[in-house]
Amino acid sequence: MDNQKLFFKRLGIIVGGGVVLYWALNNLGPIFDFLGVVIGFIFPFILGGFIAFLLNIPMRFIERNLTKLVRAIRKKEPKKEKSMVIRLVSLVLAIVLILALLIGAAFIVAPQIGETVSSLSAEIPGFMRECQKFFQEVSKSLPGYLSFLENIQIDWNNVGKQITGFLSSFGTQAVSSSISAATAVFSGIGTFFMSFIFALYILLGKESLARQVKIVLRSFLPKKAYKKFFDITALIDSVFSGFFSGQCLEALILGSLCFIGMSIFRFPYAAMISVLIAVLSFIPIIGAFTGCFVGAFFILIQNPIQAIWFVVYFLVLQQIEGNFIYPRVVGGSIGLPAMWVLAAVTLGGSIFGIAGMILFIPLTSVVYALIKQTVKKRVKRQKLERLRAEEEKAKAKQKVVHEKNVSVKTVKETSGQAEKVISHEDKKAEPKTRPAPAKKSKPDEKPINRKELNIDIDLDSEEYIKREDKK
Repeated sequence: MDNQKLFFKRLGIIVGGGVVLYWALNNLGPIFDFLGVVIGFIFPFILGGFIAFLLNIPMRFIERNLTKLVRAIRKKEPKKEKSMVIRLVSLVLAIVLILALLIGAAFIVAPQIGETVSSLSAEIPGFMRECQKFFQEVSKSLPGYLSFLENIQIDWNNVGKQITGFLSSFGTQAVSSSISAATAVFSGIGTFFMSFIFALYILLGKESLARQVKIVLRSFLPKKAYKKFFDITALIDSVFSGFFSGQCLEALILGSLCFIGMSIFRFPYAAMISVLIAVLSFIPIIGAFTGCFVGAFFILIQNPIQAIWFVVYFLVLQQIEGNFIYPRVVGGSIGLPAMWVLAAVTLGGSIFGIAGMILFIPLTSVVYALIKQTVKKRVKRQKLERLRAEEEKAKAKQKVVHEKNVSVKTVKETSGQAEKVISHEDKKAEPKTRPAPAKKSKPDEKPINRKELNIDIDLDSEEYIKREDKK
């Protein structure tokens, strides 16, 4: 009866799932529209949670050290009110630290950008003349190319009309695009402000929020699922925190080394290119190389030889960073093979762009760690089952050997007892009078061994009496 109920229950789940899947495949458009509305509604809260997670990394470090300092001064644990003050001070210091880094980078990069634009505007005409000379020399070596260009007939009036129409339509589109961009900017500022306020609420009351979440989950989930959920969340927190903190430290080290090397070798635009490489290094695999190519282009316009040497220097620096710095700073927190890093970057970039490239690496690391733990548990279980089977076989063999030993011992004891009984009966059957001594056998004759003859002799039998009378 129970098996029938279980069968019909599973059958109902399979049929219901099939119906839902069929309906979803036939209504993908409305489903995606609904999901877009839902995501747009909850996006500020998701962004707020992400901002809170990023701010929590420096805030937790500052709070831990401030708590140690207060404990060392007062020789006891701080009270709850003092802990809230420490939390608030840590949050303010974390925000100030991040703003200082951003403003400092802007102050470093902004003058360099202005200098770069002015130098590019001065260098581009000469660069274009050099390009024109190059193409003229190439065209002289290819006379057929000039005759081909002369034979081409171009209607310049038509080309002018098309250019005029394109510019007029482009102007209209530019105005509408500017209005849309301004609207999007103001909307984005409002969304970011709301998300930032939500992040502050999360950080100031994260213990009470975590306690409420635990109570709700404990009331709805089984004990095993509850424990598994918090194990996974602890793994996610550890991997993401280690990744972002390590990535920030690695970007700072790479940018500093790049700036020091460019200053030593007197490459132009050292500060701007170093900051650009440090910022783009957050994008795995391709970010730092993108910064290198952009910097090489800026240097190329001013001095092509220096651009080549800059690329060589960056490749050497990238080898040092990839083999010595990155594995020690970030590699331990990710624990992901290079093949899966490339797969995560490709998949994340194709789905969510640059943000996907960054976020999919720790996310893939979490999935990889969970699969690794599951595989280890299964292998351990299989080894235990194999060991148990071997132990059971060994016990069975020992049992068989023990039973054989017991049976042999029993047989020996039984035969020994039988021999004792027979010898005792033989002693009882012997006559009290001493029998006549047997004749001494001749030297050539051997004495008769009754056991070898296997003859049972009864002293009270008639045959024995007759035989003795004849003697």
